[in-house]
Amino acid sequence: MNSAWQWSPENEEKAKKRFGIKSYRLGQREVIQAVMKGKDVVGILPTGGGKSLCYQLPAFFCPHAVLVVSPLISLMLDQHDKLADKEIPAVKLNSTLNAAEERETFEHIENGSAELIYVTPERLESPEYLELLKQSGVSLLVVDEAHCISQWRHDFRPAYLNLRNAIEALGHPPVLALTATATPEITADILKQLQISEAEVIDVGNHRNNLFFEVIRT
Repeated sequence: MNSAWQWSPENEEKAKKRFGIKSYRLGQREVIQAVMKGKDVVGILPTGGGKSLCYQLPAFFCPHAVLVVSPLISLMLDQHDKLADKEIPAVKLNSTLNAAEERETFEHIENGSAELIYVTPERLESPEYLELLKQSGVSLLVVDEAHCISQWRHDFRPAYLNLRNAIEALGHPPVLALTATATPEITADILKQLQISEAEVIDVGNHRNNLFFEVIRT
């Protein structure tokens, strides 16, 4: 992590201009500040709370790429396309790539031109990919939808069990685990499975002011 970067008004304005930010949502600023201090962080923000900005903005200032582990290819493609629209260099490693696309992605990783690298957890089981990422450098490892570590690790996505090994193989970069859904038990399991027991936990709850329940008698 680039320890020289500080949350100054000047740098904040640069970030706002690049990402089109007018104001921060609840919890975003606290997570970003903790990340930029090089801390391990668990961020629990509601759906629509802007979790992706919590790692996309730091990527603008990090000396190396931000590696984002995403469980669903559809989510990965959506994030990648949004970044492309903003002309923010990002690449993805998943099963949708053909051989030529994968070679091109490797080149972007090797030459350091990608600020964000999106991968499925299964890709981080490959020593080849881990070595490539280690050589190019990873400033921050992000686990998106981090509740999956607890809920899916035993059967549906066993690759989540390997994330702790991937973190070790990459030289223990700071870890940011993000989710909208985590009970205290699941949060504790995330800390245990990723071996980030000293992480700062920022939990703003899951309440959304734009959603409500209503019963209409008929």
